[in-house]
Amino acid sequence: MAAVAPGPSGSFHYEFETLKGYFAQSEDSTDDSQFDFIREEFGLIGRKYDTDTDAGRDKGQWGRFERFVRDLNEKSGESEAVKVLFLGRHGQGWHNVAESKYGTKNWDCYWSMLDGADGMVWSDAVLTEVGQGQAKDVHGLWQQLLPKGIPPPETYYVSPMTRTIETADLSFKGLALPHGKPYRPYIKEVGLNSP
Repeated sequence: MAAVAPGPSGSFHYEFETLKGYFAQSEDSTDDSQFDFIREEFGLIGRKYDTDTDAGRDKGQWGRFERFVRDLNEKSGESEAVKVLFLGRHGQGWHNVAESKYGTKNWDCYWSMLDGADGMVWSDAVLTEVGQGQAKDVHGLWQQLLPKGIPPPETYYVSPMTRTIETADLSFKGLALPHGKPYRPYIKEVGLNSP
């Protein structure tokens, strides 16, 4: 859930909290080092909702969850909203390979300051074959869940780094998305001082 409050100079300040009881990875009992979001189909917990009706049973777990979230938003206060965020990290890039090769301490102190070395380029690193495969696995998951009623994202935000754009494209391009909900990413750079 997100709450919005006016910040300095007309900006907005957002406060977020995770609502427990809906996704396995948000539960204290889930070991995040062992959690596999692909195998767990994004971790949506099979459960009943206050908004379930006999007519809604055919919508499946994802459709019922979507109706529940929409109902929560209708009942939320003026400065509150419930959002479902699918946050993804880019697939393995050459900078990840270099950090593994040189070690994190050496990477942080020296190697990361270079554009590349030893036949690798990590300045605005592209995905490795492993990283491309990881993004294609995400594509496969969406492909599997869309017919089961998972609501597609309404908005896609991607950083301007090549590896993130490549990951997003491999994850979402070519999916059978509903009419009016195309994959059209917003490329947005967010820094520490960004509003």
